[in-house]
Amino acid sequence: MTKEIQMIVVAAVIFVSITGGLAWWGMGLSDEVTSRDGAIAALEVTIDKADAEIAKKPRLETEKEALDKHIARYVTILPPPEVASKQSFLRMVQEKCERSQLNARSIVFVAPKLKKKKKAKAKAKGKGKGKKKSSGPAFEEVKVNLEAEGTYDEFLRFLNSIERHETFLRVNTFSCRVIPFEDDAEPTKDDNDNIVWNLEIRLQVSTFTYKTK
Repeated sequence: MTKEIQMIVVAAVIFVSITGGLAWWGMGLSDEVTSRDGAIAALEVTIDKADAEIAKKPRLETEKEALDKHIARYVTILPPPEVASKQSFLRMVQEKCERSQLNARSIVFVAPKLKKKKKAKAKAKGKGKGKKKSSGPAFEEVKVNLEAEGTYDEFLRFLNSIERHETFLRVNTFSCRVIPFEDDAEPTKDDNDNIVWNLEIRLQVSTFTYKTK
């Protein structure tokens, strides 16, 4: 092999090596570009979502202001904690029975369910570390179960007194049963000679109180 041919062969080998290296580098660069394009596309999707959330801010602020106004209005009609305590609430229901001439046989305070409290505390412990507590009011329902006897008019007076109470009261549930006269007893009649039936009444009365955190 002549020197010139050797030089041509060496040049060809060098050219092939350089061409192969450039091809390999080009493939790697293409993969990197594709990877970065995918990352940029994912980032653009995230940015679009963030922009959409930011666009909601004025509407959410308006809704928050409206809710704050509603809460402020509800707070004004709810009894404060000292009025809606167990003793005060029981006494208030007893007084309404007496004024309506309804014979209260039993008034029992309904204690809140402990399971819900435990779950709420567990969630608070899991979430509350390092987080700022809300400064808004916390609402809590206060309930009593009432068993009573009385006429329809007496029961109606009691319900009207609940409805006209200066702070919010609510009858959650109620049921009535007519108490039959004894066999040897004469029916009671009103001034218009109408029979007055006594009712056995069961109902639950509640209100909501608030505590500022």
